Amino acid sequence: MSDILIMEDDEHLARLMRAALVQQGFKVAVTGDSAAAIEQVKALAPPLILLDVNVPGSDGFDVCRTVRATEAENYRPTIVMITAQGEMASKLEAFAAGAYDYLVEPV
Repeated sequence: MSDILIMEDDEHLARLMRAALVQQGFKVAVTGDSAAAIEQVKALAPPLILLDVNVPGSDGFDVCRTVRATEAENYRPTIVMITAQGEMASKLEAFAAGAYDYLVEPV
């Protein structure tokens, strides 16, 4: 089981985020696309999911909605959207999709 799942298509940024979290003692899984992220959630059940909004395939909002729609009664992960989009409309969409928080890059 991983403590954190990161969905980030920028490989450099994903490596930096993973390294910083692993250094703090977390087990971290990384994926660069939405379909793989959904499969990782099913396989690993991470308690924290960090989602980039703009990734190949479905966007981070869709992944968030999918996770929320399919989560089990005993599994409700914390989902945080991480993106360069700072517009209020994007923030509201993230919260409507079920995100716990919305962080604007750089984090």
